[in-house]
Amino acid sequence: MTTLVTGGIGWVPSYIVRRLARRGEHVVVYDVMQPDAMFNDFLGDLRSNVTVVHGDVTDAAHLLATAREHGVTRIVHTAAITPRVEWERADPARIINVNIMGTVNALDAARQLPNFERYWVINPGHTYAPTGYRPLVRWTEEWYEVMASAALVVTNAALAPYFRRRDDQVVVQTWHGTPLKRLGLDMLSFEHMGAGYQRDLVQQSAQWSHLVSPNAFCSEVFPSAFGYSGPLLEFGSPRNDVLVDDNDPNESARILADLGVAADVPVVLFAPTFRDGVRKNGAIHTDVGVDLDQLARNIGGNAVVLFRAHNYVASMDTRSSGVQVINVSDYPDIANLYRIADLLITDYSSVMFDFAVTGRPMVFHCPDLADYRDRLRGFYFDFEGTAPGPITVDAASLAECVVAGLNNGVPLSHRAAYDAFSKRYAGWEDGSAADQVADVIVAEVSVA
Repeated sequence: MTTLVTGGIGWVPSYIVRRLARRGEHVVVYDVMQPDAMFNDFLGDLRSNVTVVHGDVTDAAHLLATAREHGVTRIVHTAAITPRVEWERADPARIINVNIMGTVNALDAARQLPNFERYWVINPGHTYAPTGYRPLVRWTEEWYEVMASAALVVTNAALAPYFRRRDDQVVVQTWHGTPLKRLGLDMLSFEHMGAGYQRDLVQQSAQWSHLVSPNAFCSEVFPSAFGYSGPLLEFGSPRNDVLVDDNDPNESARILADLGVAADVPVVLFAPTFRDGVRKNGAIHTDVGVDLDQLARNIGGNAVVLFRAHNYVASMDTRSSGVQVINVSDYPDIANLYRIADLLITDYSSVMFDFAVTGRPMVFHCPDLADYRDRLRGFYFDFEGTAPGPITVDAASLAECVVAGLNNGVPLSHRAAYDAFSKRYAGWEDGSAADQVADVIVAEVSVA
């Protein structure tokens, strides 16, 4: 077999090239870049299985000629621009178009497609996948090949900028929450984003077949923020279905036991967001500004603090050595943490909108509120005037508000705000969102 890889000299595509060559295939790399010493050293002895052709993927005629000249039987597109070359349609038996796909989260409602093989994308080094799903490690050859040929893609985050949806492919974007902070094209500044961010975002959103909206507010915000003009699935958030009428004590006991938390202790979930533009050693970095061990001591009793870092955060200044603080940043499903938490501490994170479904108290620790609101991102609404819980700026007031919330629930001073917040942002959450989204998916995938 001979495989042509467009853009194959880049650091990620070169892994694909090496895997294919190691498997005994002849690989034709088609790229505007010339192979350098790093590329050659990376391939080592396998370099003899690789032919490099200089070419631009936008030159469909040259790409076609190259494929025919080398007897290509499959093409893997990794280049940022992927043309629809005529020879793919002219000879489909010989050429398999393998487009790169982005992050995929398999929607639970795909159970209605029993004959489909289901995959759950994980990062290298991780092993978790829900029951009924095969783990699929990101960046591997299998990831590219399996995801490229999928009939259905469900993602809750941005797809890769080079992904192109096939005509017969269904792509459902569930997104990862209702935004307080401005998103995408609505941000106050793009200085902290990579070059071409706005262009890439519009290009990505054009690949979505459907965009799930959890509430009327998101139906107003999402289209302009993403530059999206396709259909909205206005059913609520599928991931929050489990929080509606969540009365199963056995399930809560199981989650607590898995975390090593006693069933009769107060549980506080601390889940802050990341800070744009704050980096350390090249990775997104943040300091939550709270001594978690001291917080646990200030709360008193036997309360346990579960700390959940944002998935963008690569390193944390805050460390814990105490037994009352548990790092749950790698716990696979945050919905389970909502289910056992008696109180949420956050700042500007979208977790506030999900947690509102539980009706339990929230405290917002925002010592950098003015800077975050006015310089980094900007807010969509008056957070200070409508927050469904107290806002704190120092450790003492944070502990005081947490203790009050654990003892008394949502404070009377914020009860009206909490009710209004829940009505506006969680009013569509009736436990049926996944099934309603699934009905749309099943109909379209079945037709395709």
